[in-house]
Amino acid sequence: MIDCARSARLYFLVLLIAGCVSQASAQDVSYIGANNGSWFTPGNWDSGTVPTKGNSSGIYLNNYNTVRIDSPGATAYELSIANYSGVASGDGGLIVGSGGTLSVERWLFLGIQQNGTFSIIDGGQVSASYFVEVG
Repeated sequence: MIDCARSARLYFLVLLIAGCVSQASAQDVSYIGANNGSWFTPGNWDSGTVPTKGNSSGIYLNNYNTVRIDSPGATAYELSIANYSGVASGDGGLIVGSGGTLSVERWLFLGIQQNGTFSIIDGGQVSASYFVEVG
């Protein structure tokens, strides 16, 4: 006979470990594109792919340029604007404009170590699950 409670605990443990491994394998991503470049252009990111909450552990906007989100669907696990990334530190900015949406699963940091700008204009929408920290 199978112990249902034990099977359920084992199943939950496997799911928990799988979730941790998935996020642990995600890498930090930095914006390297030009000023006013699109979030959705793969070549604007050092990873060569558009970051999402599923493929990046931290997203850094700190190369003295501003990134634009003018379409729906931008997601991040953690987002740091003008915050040290371990590789570079500098000013950075983000504009979420008309039709743009950004959903941050964990933290949104702004200007913790440098000068950061963050604008939500013309009906853009932003949500962060935990909190927004402004330096």
